Amino acid sequence: MLSASEVAALADHGASKKTATLYRYANSLHIWHTAHELPSPVRTEKVRRVLKGIRRQQSAHQDSAPPLLLADFQQMLDAMYGTTARTVRNRALLAVAFFGAFRRSEVVNLQLADLRIREEGMILGLRHSKTNQGGATEDKAIARGPQGSPYCPVQLLEQWLAVYEEQLNERPRGPVFPALDPAGLPQARGMTPENFYHLFKGALRGAGFDPGEYSPHSLRSGFITSAYLAGKDPFKIKRISGHRSQTTFERYLHEADRFQSNASDLL
Repeated sequence: MLSASEVAALADHGASKKTATLYRYANSLHIWHTAHELPSPVRTEKVRRVLKGIRRQQSAHQDSAPPLLLADFQQMLDAMYGTTARTVRNRALLAVAFFGAFRRSEVVNLQLADLRIREEGMILGLRHSKTNQGGATEDKAIARGPQGSPYCPVQLLEQWLAVYEEQLNERPRGPVFPALDPAGLPQARGMTPENFYHLFKGALRGAGFDPGEYSPHSLRSGFITSAYLAGKDPFKIKRISGHRSQTTFERYLHEADRFQSNASDLL
């Protein structure tokens, strides 16, 4: 049986790890104990309640976290100044996550083999997503911004790839956004969703935002909301966000325009 301190530690992990990850850890622990004919420490009512509470809390927070709109996103990038490999990578990562409406688990798993950069923009292949568990690659096309724009995801990614190649002294392979060692040298493994979580929270804090007000999902919802308020075609927004459910997608639109042409605006 898990001790009180171990159960408390499990609850603490709910702040940075997704519920599915915690359930996977718990299931692995259960299988190991069962295989060794030992009582499972995770099938107790106490652990079940903790996991349910984390799932409920994470779901409520993601739904309630406000979108990080374009102007706020730009402010966040402005605060990330510097030319270190880590800063260049992080700016590119956040820009791709925002303009590609990626979930954090998706953007950290992008592979260079699935990236094509063109004059008009770039095409990123997504092998797995929340709505695509079969492994069929889905493409997202992200347009190139004005030349010299400090916010253009394509140009920021090109800057990172140049640094990436320079650091390795050869053409990089594997993840688009690799983990970096303390010296800033790229590793063979990619970043994790947890890495992204802490990076995003740190970027918010550095820009003067309250990191507790936002979740990584705020980037995805921020793009959808900003694009809709800018008059972009909802169908084309949906092509980038990859929503399968029209009902879920329309929730973003409802939040975006609830005060546009509002019937109560009579003054």
